[in-house]
Amino acid sequence: MRKTKSLLPSSLVISTMLIACTPKSLLTSSERMLENTEKIAVDELTVNYTYSSNFSKKSKTLLLIHGFGASLESWNDIVPSLEKYNSIVRLDLRGHGLTDKPKDKQYKIEDQALLVIKFIKALQLKHIILVGHSYGGGIALMTYLISMDMSNSFSIDGLVLIASAGYKQKFPFFVEAVKNPATQFISNMFPSTYRARVLLKNIFLVQSQITEDRVETYAKYFDVPGAHYAISQCALHLIPEDLDFWISKYKNISVPVLLIWGQQDSVISTETGKRFEGDIPGATLVIFPNTGHVPHEERPLLTYETIQNFLGSFKCCLLYTSDAADE
Repeated sequence: MRKTKSLLPSSLVISTMLIACTPKSLLTSSERMLENTEKIAVDELTVNYTYSSNFSKKSKTLLLIHGFGASLESWNDIVPSLEKYNSIVRLDLRGHGLTDKPKDKQYKIEDQALLVIKFIKALQLKHIILVGHSYGGGIALMTYLISMDMSNSFSIDGLVLIASAGYKQKFPFFVEAVKNPATQFISNMFPSTYRARVLLKNIFLVQSQITEDRVETYAKYFDVPGAHYAISQCALHLIPEDLDFWISKYKNISVPVLLIWGQQDSVISTETGKRFEGDIPGATLVIFPNTGHVPHEERPLLTYETIQNFLGSFKCCLLYTSDAADE
């Protein structure tokens, strides 16, 4: 078995040790969710992931894919509600969170999608609903489209795309900043918490959700070893060279698709959501009023209810509870 060398900031190491040593009754809900965190080798990459307490390979599983520069912790707000009825797995993408950040050029959307496919196979998942936000939505789409032409041991039974990428667009300031080495260098001179707060203030409309805990959750991954290189590579490869080819395949999507958007999304406008609705047969678009780019963090209860109603609306994707899965 390949040994993995962990190079983490002391704050992350200490917090991990504290969670491991703290009685369960004293853990916060976010800390309890991260108790089931593991690493798995996918080819030469070590992928960090976590799973719900009712996770079962017998159940259909929601696989949550975070956005650009975020981590699996970006789903913390809705997981407690979702896991009451669903088997859930979250992963950190290549170059994000605590997943490896190799100094290579394999950070294209297609690379991330192939990683997700290999991750699914490594976990031996059988039936999956992909849930992706922004950059992660684009990866969820690409994962589905690539898998259509493969012989797989699994099936993707539905897609939930939240403020998803998928068309040519003007990049937001935080992407442009890390694409250019000079501006990235200047940006990284500021404390990670300052950068995280500026980011969230610009993409959240619901400013009350920008708590100190949320700022810290984003910030703690910004400067882990290899993160600066990895995020710049992701930024440089956000748009596939053959994007028009992939867009032409949207009409071939044959599973139920839910599109969730914030009315005041300043990063990927609702016009993109409407375009998806027109290009994907049978797709359902739900627009949240008074919401920005991150509905699942700004309005977690509404996002949960919308997703759960969607899952219950078609028989092929009904999810089992942990009790049903064990029968």
